[in-house]
Amino acid sequence: MNIMRYKFEFILITLVLILFVILQPKLSVYLFYPKRTTMLNGFTKDIKTTQKIDAKKFWQFREFYYPGYIKIDKSGFKYPKYLQQLKTLGVKMVDNTAPRVFLIYNSDKLSSVEAIVEKDQLKDLVIDLKSSSESTLIDNKTEYVAKFHDKIYVYFVKPVPEMLTANGYYDYKNPHDRVIIEGKYWLNISAININ
Repeated sequence: MNIMRYKFEFILITLVLILFVILQPKLSVYLFYPKRTTMLNGFTKDIKTTQKIDAKKFWQFREFYYPGYIKIDKSGFKYPKYLQQLKTLGVKMVDNTAPRVFLIYNSDKLSSVEAIVEKDQLKDLVIDLKSSSESTLIDNKTEYVAKFHDKIYVYFVKPVPEMLTANGYYDYKNPHDRVIIEGKYWLNISAININ
């Protein structure tokens, strides 16, 4: 009787562990390449269909595409700290842009920078939007998504209220935060490694 009980407990524990690995979103994309590919295809299909980047969907995609690390500084990272990230992304900012970079995200498959900026068009913020891309999904004044070699680049500038619906790092009710974000825009620059 004890042997039956131990077998049952062993099978139950094994089943729970297997289900945990399969159903845990961040762990399953790490282990199962097809799931990551499906997520990327869904994300790009949504952009092609709607011809816009949904901020909430982007945040969900980035969060679950591949496990990584987020560094946040609401007052803004110092230039040397975010300069390396911009170099990693292959991005050059327009002179006198002075972005307030508040988020840096890194994983093996996705890197990202988010900033508060004063201008609302990409051409006024970023130099050379990978113009020799293999395929462009969207290219307008505020959004750009294109495949270039083994990466998909995602750039967008959105109004701060849209940022507030996607993440909760700043709060209009907080007077200190309101000074930082009022009348400004949200810039996101990301590179997705598709291998």
